[in-house]
Amino acid sequence: DVIYYKEQNCAESIDDAQIISVKSDMADIDFIYDGYNPTLPLRVDVSQRTDTERWNVSLRNISDFDRDNVYVRIAFYKDEKLQKAIVSDPIISFANETEKLSFTIEQKEIDNADVVKLFVWDNMLKPLSETVIIKDERTKPKYDDKAIALLYVTEGEMEVYSQGKVFTMDIPSVSENDDICVPARTFAETLNMKVDWDAANKEVIFYYGDGILKAGLNTLSVYFNEKEVQFRNEIRVINGRTMVPVRDVTELFGFNTVFDEEKSSVSVYDKKNFLIKELNDTGLIPGEIYAHSLSEEINKKQIAYLLVNLYEKFNGEIEITEENPFIDINDEIITKAYSINLISGYEDGTFKPFSDVTNAEIITLFQRLLIKSGIDVSDDFFSTEEYADFPNNNNHWATNVVYRMKCFGVLDNVFGDKINIDADAKISDVLAICKNCYDILMR
Repeated sequence: DVIYYKEQNCAESIDDAQIISVKSDMADIDFIYDGYNPTLPLRVDVSQRTDTERWNVSLRNISDFDRDNVYVRIAFYKDEKLQKAIVSDPIISFANETEKLSFTIEQKEIDNADVVKLFVWDNMLKPLSETVIIKDERTKPKYDDKAIALLYVTEGEMEVYSQGKVFTMDIPSVSENDDICVPARTFAETLNMKVDWDAANKEVIFYYGDGILKAGLNTLSVYFNEKEVQFRNEIRVINGRTMVPVRDVTELFGFNTVFDEEKSSVSVYDKKNFLIKELNDTGLIPGEIYAHSLSEEINKKQIAYLLVNLYEKFNGEIEITEENPFIDINDEIITKAYSINLISGYEDGTFKPFSDVTNAEIITLFQRLLIKSGIDVSDDFFSTEEYADFPNNNNHWATNVVYRMKCFGVLDNVFGDKINIDADAKISDVLAICKNCYDILMR
């Protein structure tokens, strides 16, 4: 196979090809592609067919290239070794003067591979793009704890993680009695706490929200809001650093804290992030989302995939009753969402899959899903508890929807006291809303 590539003047080997971007850590079998590379006009759309025996792949916006000489190479790897490389037989189709390469990959071709890389070549000479398939167990959580937790630390490590960000300590963490101890400053910085040292009383003082914790060194008795409580582990000095038991402190301040005995790690979540963790464990988060940071804005394609996953979980598979209505994307999942009116497009026939979605639009979409799932969300439900930046008597088009969903609990532990209704929705907020809807449907 490598010789074949060489004979076609592509590269000395696949590894010699100038790879532009690679992403991994997906679950089951799925493609990963960041949707757009500013140096390339090319877009890649991938979806698994309903029969699960084949994958649909389409490459759009190829008009800047010689369409008669655009080729696709698919490389199959096992244990990091190239096992097979084949040339696809693409079909060129046209939709509103937008050229598109469309083809399928057989499921049987990838069953024995760990990784499948898809290369696109212009005139057989240079790589235009690459996307990756990784096979893993479907039940494996899509995000790892490092990406979701406000604080994640493992025994003996020098790094603390907070929603994907890394904080480096100058001494390693220490395991203590079903807890992990880290330096006080790193602990406070990661959780956005204020921490002080009371030299006179030799106490560490933590401030977070309405809580104040005063803890002396080498004692299990501490004071939280002036009431004495007991720690499992003492705060003590190790190698010149004041080491704080993560679980002891965070639980007092109302965080959800999980100690993993097998990994010897601690994960800390606030209420919103714990909703995300629970949704993550259900396996409903689609690959179109979990390949991205929780802090990113969600786009229309991602929310369509999430809505379909949630709807089908409780209502069974959606039967497609409409032909693809959009001129800018041909995607089975999006067509499913359109078929039952979960989503819609624009008057010009476009869907604009990579455009952002506002908080008002997200809340409206989830209300639509609940109604289509048989939940009564009539106007009789209306919350009188207001957001500071969005009173319940304003004339915004989404006011009634927002306060109806707030009354239902759909927005619990998502926005705090301000909703920023017309801002682009964050992935983290959308996943928390989705988990609240999941809980409503479970009832």
